[in-house]
Amino acid sequence: MKILIEGDTKSGKTTLLKKKYIQMINGGIDSQEILVLIANRMEAIKFKENLTLEYSGENRIYSYFGFVQHELNKFWPLILKKSKKIHKLNILPTFMTFEASQCLMGKTVEYYRKQGFLGELNISNEDISKKLLSNILDASLNNLVYTKIGDRLKSFGEVHRDELYDQMNIIIDKYMEKTLENGSFDYGTSIYLYNNFLLEDDFYLDNFKKNTSYLLVDSGEIGSIAEVDFIDRIKGYLKGFIITLNTDGPYGIHSYSKGYLEKTIIDSEYKRIKLDSRDIETHNFLNRLEKNIYSYETMDGLPNLHLDIENEYKSENNRKVIKKVLELLDDSVSPLDISVIVPQNDLVLEFALEKIGRERGFKYMNIGRNERLLDNPYAYILVISSILFYEFKEIDLNFDEIKVFFNLALGLDSIRSALLANYIGSRSRDRYRLINIDSQEIRKRIPQQNIEKYDKIRDIFNKVPKDIELYDFFEIIYIELIAGEEEFFKNIKGCRELIDSSKKFIETLHNFENIKDLNYEFIKFLRDGAKASESLIELDERLNGEYLSISTPYAYINSGRDSKYQIWTDIRNKNFIPDTKNILQNSWVLSKTWKGGRFSVEDQFYIEKINTMGILRRLMKSCHGDIYVYGSKYSSGSHGQGGLLYGGFKKIK
Repeated sequence: MKILIEGDTKSGKTTLLKKKYIQMINGGIDSQEILVLIANRMEAIKFKENLTLEYSGENRIYSYFGFVQHELNKFWPLILKKSKKIHKLNILPTFMTFEASQCLMGKTVEYYRKQGFLGELNISNEDISKKLLSNILDASLNNLVYTKIGDRLKSFGEVHRDELYDQMNIIIDKYMEKTLENGSFDYGTSIYLYNNFLLEDDFYLDNFKKNTSYLLVDSGEIGSIAEVDFIDRIKGYLKGFIITLNTDGPYGIHSYSKGYLEKTIIDSEYKRIKLDSRDIETHNFLNRLEKNIYSYETMDGLPNLHLDIENEYKSENNRKVIKKVLELLDDSVSPLDISVIVPQNDLVLEFALEKIGRERGFKYMNIGRNERLLDNPYAYILVISSILFYEFKEIDLNFDEIKVFFNLALGLDSIRSALLANYIGSRSRDRYRLINIDSQEIRKRIPQQNIEKYDKIRDIFNKVPKDIELYDFFEIIYIELIAGEEEFFKNIKGCRELIDSSKKFIETLHNFENIKDLNYEFIKFLRDGAKASESLIELDERLNGEYLSISTPYAYINSGRDSKYQIWTDIRNKNFIPDTKNILQNSWVLSKTWKGGRFSVEDQFYIEKINTMGILRRLMKSCHGDIYVYGSKYSSGSHGQGGLLYGGFKKIK
């Protein structure tokens, strides 16, 4: 059984795949024999919803990342046996959080920059760390050995930067050496281990063959090269195989693997099921636009595509977006039928939408951005308490931070919080400390119950040993200071998540000798903007909640959302469809499909075109009503704006 389900965006491919999965199990196939690979975690959760199965064992439904991590856990002893680089023989592998991997890479970058590495780069260690981690992940997803990353990037750009890329390779090698030695792995390292050790082990492959008879793959067109190579490796073991393929092609960072699955896996034995497009008119329009996107010829538009892209400034865009949202709501359109698409997070627009929602009794959600952990008031109390307690030399709290802390921790109003912050600031030598309040004037102006809370915090600080681990300190503050508050249960998640994250961070990096103060490193990472993770409940709300959404194009597509009305704003901004490469990154030249040679202007045009059209097709076909598009000549910083998307749209009659 070989089946290929083809169709464009929103044609029903995943629904049909899910139907066939249910039929297979209800027809007598053990669910444990069926491996299902889904595009991402959110889509996997959606796939598992409402599975009506007469009998089922374990449901093996994963994203590719989820599957790799599951296999590494299950067959970890094989990895230890085969790899000579792993020195720490843990019972199970440790999968690093993003915080831990970025901290480790950041320390590695910091060390080498002090030796004079990467001297031509005028960006922060944090930014460099993110890019290098992305390179490791890109290399792993392409089955490219990480030691070859720098060599591949040497072909990128008109300026030769061989020394820069050689230095980058040294940093990546050291990071990989340390993570492997300590048995602690990020996504990229996990895929590297799976590809180079488990998939090369006869015992593992025999076990896989005995336990897996069927493979179902959703959204094959955005599967990584590593995932496709895995499929190619095990396809001979299978009795049945079903793949869905979006004929609109890949998008964004997935674009570099365009056509690889079709070339590697699909053959004449597949039964092809072709699903009709939901909107032929939009489909044909997009085909014409792609064909003529670099030409100067005018073309007909669509009756549901409303363009207003010649405004002067971004502020005009925002006013028109807000006006359009209000018009739709006044016309009795449900908020859940409205999606606002922005190039990047826009606090002004978000504030306006939040205000509209509050006044009209509905929720709005930014589906592309998690809240910062420190946005939770009780997590904020824990973090500022720790800074005051440990007195980290590298962190100086400012007046506003102390004022907010007193407001939240003591329950003081803004005026009294400012009064107390001024008092302790004027009497602390070099930094804010919770000193004894010996001023009768202050004690008269601040209510007794608030003074008692202040003294309680000081008493906790005096009782707790200074060498306590951060997560244990958080637990004490959590129990002694916060747990009894009336509003506590509304905010318990933030506290629990902070404690759990700090423990995992510290325990993961405990054996890395170049990181001296893990308590400080975790607090620093939080203050740099660490995001909260999502619970399954929050993911369900993101997928199924009734709210007006705001998001970037990429986040909207990944959410699987389908709207009646889309409102695009600031489409001339270069970040509306962002470039997928920079001086330290280029997924294309790291790809197995890269043709070799130097990266040319023609390559740039090709990438820009398929990236733009891939995102555009999925956006427009995820709307079954009207699309309102706004753009401005100048950004909020008065810089001129254009872009390929604007160039295509301005030719529409």
